[in-house]
Amino acid sequence: MRKLNITRKSKSADQAGADISKAVEKLREDRQQMIATAAYYLAERRGFNSSDEIQDWLEAEAQIDGISYN
Repeated sequence: MRKLNITRKSKSADQAGADISKAVEKLREDRQQMIATAAYYLAERRGFNSSDEIQDWLEAEAQIDGISYN
């Protein structure tokens, strides 16, 4: 019986880990950008007339993460 020499091309565990780390970092960057955008619109809605940027950020963060302050 003849043996088949089949090699499987696969990423090493190190490469797979690096790819996952890059994907996680991209998700973090995207989340930060979405929060910044939402915070801007919250500030715009109140007319930029109050210096409550931290509250805007926290509310935007809650919106992006799907939490409601009510």
